[in-house]
Amino acid sequence: MEPNFPGPNENFIEQLRRALEHMYDLPYLQRHPLAFSKGLETYAPGETPGQRLRRALMDAIETLNPGPGVFFRSPQARPYQMLHMHCVDGMSIADAAKELGISERQAYRDLRQGEESIISILYNILKPELTDLTNNEISDSKQDSSLPDNRPGSVQDEIARLHTIRQQVDLRDLLQRALKAVEKLAEIQSVKLITKMEPEAFWLTISAAGAQQLLVSLLSRLIQSFSLPGVLSLDFSRQQNGTANLVFTYIYPGDETPSFLSDAVISGLLTRLNWDLRLYPVDGNTQQIILTIKQGNKSILVIDDNEGLLDLFARFMTGVDCQMISARSASEGLALAGIAHPSAIILDVMMPDMDGWEILQRLRSNPQTSHIPIGICSVVDDPGLAYSLGASMLITKPVTREKVLSALRHLGLVHN
Repeated sequence: MEPNFPGPNENFIEQLRRALEHMYDLPYLQRHPLAFSKGLETYAPGETPGQRLRRALMDAIETLNPGPGVFFRSPQARPYQMLHMHCVDGMSIADAAKELGISERQAYRDLRQGEESIISILYNILKPELTDLTNNEISDSKQDSSLPDNRPGSVQDEIARLHTIRQQVDLRDLLQRALKAVEKLAEIQSVKLITKMEPEAFWLTISAAGAQQLLVSLLSRLIQSFSLPGVLSLDFSRQQNGTANLVFTYIYPGDETPSFLSDAVISGLLTRLNWDLRLYPVDGNTQQIILTIKQGNKSILVIDDNEGLLDLFARFMTGVDCQMISARSASEGLALAGIAHPSAIILDVMMPDMDGWEILQRLRSNPQTSHIPIGICSVVDDPGLAYSLGASMLITKPVTREKVLSALRHLGLVHN
């Protein structure tokens, strides 16, 4: 006989509603108590707890889909439509209500009805552990020891926080700041730092905070490994395959592999950045550590003065193998397009300092940017004008996640 469960309590209901509101905030979901439920272990074994929770939420929403034979504005379809529009596509309650032709009050009722169905579905999946979910934390006994510790304050949690914002940064600037941070430590340890830099910029689309922390941690551990005064040389060289090598050469006391190479912070940051770290003996006790740095995956530059829309794009692109660079003005967008070399550009038309049509023409007339695919994103539905000026596609507002993903596929940035 199955155990008798009393049903979802208020805490579980609130937790689930919060998870639905943060569908594309992966760092938030990584710390969510429900992400560590054993009931989610069957969801995509290779994914992180936060990704599993998001997948479970998406699957639960899809179970409410009445199918193509039911009119999308009908009462039977509206709970599903409201959940999908608001939680998946990121539409506001007001916009979703307008799309469905109902009042905002009715939209809230339909959304709550959909949430109640989701709560019931996921409760049946998670109920073996619900008796322990009485607060916003999860006990050590309920966390799968085979998974990384993603709780607030853990190494994985802190690293995940560093990677919520990605931007364009010159590797040389990161190195200079990292060297400045360890300058005093090197003086105390009597370690002389010698650096050789590339003369030209090496642009990365990454979490600048995460990359700089990795460089600082690595330099700090290397400097502190010196038991006697010595020299640590750093040579930065650009490779032909779109990567760069940072070669750290130093004398290490002993034959064993430096223990800090398996440090949780360093290894965690390496994994997040998708960089490679290898140790090579040179001669005697002289060793080299070669850090191979990748410039990043395909990137897309979004130019829009609406900060909320930029945040929405970032949400929709969570989990997508494509970096997003944002520009909040025409001048910033034109500058970034020239130095960041994005794989594609999405451009708003209605901007205060310079309209999108002029920006499009400038991008197309500049040899550095003329080849970049450009999508126009606007309430102005004028494909004829857009294509005549060199646009690759048109995205009409309001923006939804499916429109964004479709645009990325059209621009050749993702293939699924």
